[in-house]
Amino acid sequence: MSRWPTLAATAILVVAFAPIAREYVWLRHLAA
Repeated sequence: MSRWPTLAATAILVVAFAPIAREYVWLRHLAA
């Protein structure tokens, strides 16, 4: 039961940072 908050926090972090990381990689690809 105590696992759900950690799971939810991880999911939120992934959803929040996925577009940022993807844009960062895309910009790096363009700059290279």
